Amino acid sequence: MESIRDIEKRFTEELGKLQERYREALEELIKENGLDKGVIRIKDGKEGVLLVVQDFYRRLGYEVKFYPITKSGKVSVKSSDWFWDLKGFKPKGGD
Repeated sequence: MESIRDIEKRFTEELGKLQERYREALEELIKENGLDKGVIRIKDGKEGVLLVVQDFYRRLGYEVKFYPITKSGKVSVKSSDWFWDLKGFKPKGGD
């Protein structure tokens, strides 16, 4: 007889695989849209990068966040926000 712990272990493993596939899909989406080498946020012209980051509070465990470039030319350690779509960004250098 299978226990609740056995079922939980099985589904935890499946969830981990699904979360990994989701992360890969988000990264591929960014790449397919040419947003993987730097972006410009359309609303204010701010330069930065879009990164897929882990978020334990999200159902699928990951989200896309915008990290602006600081005055020193480095990627900020603080994200500006998370996004459901990528329409607010264009590739850096591509108009």
